[in-house]
Amino acid sequence: MTARDKFSLKICCPRCGHRGAAECSENDGWTYARGHHGFHVDKCSAGFIVKVQRDRASETEVQCQCGEQFRL
Repeated sequence: MTARDKFSLKICCPRCGHRGAAECSENDGWTYARGHHGFHVDKCSAGFIVKVQRDRASETEVQCQCGEQFRL
């Protein structure tokens, strides 16, 4: 099993300004270097949900409680 880096991303809805954080993890070491990012949102602050989970943070989409869906 590959080690995982854990980190937090600040998120802010572009429509209503609701703010929170996404607790994330990603592959570490050689798998990351070979392009296998393995990005995953483990938990979001209240008012946000993950709608589309992808292998990279820039492709993952979150939805705010106001209905706005945006990429991390």
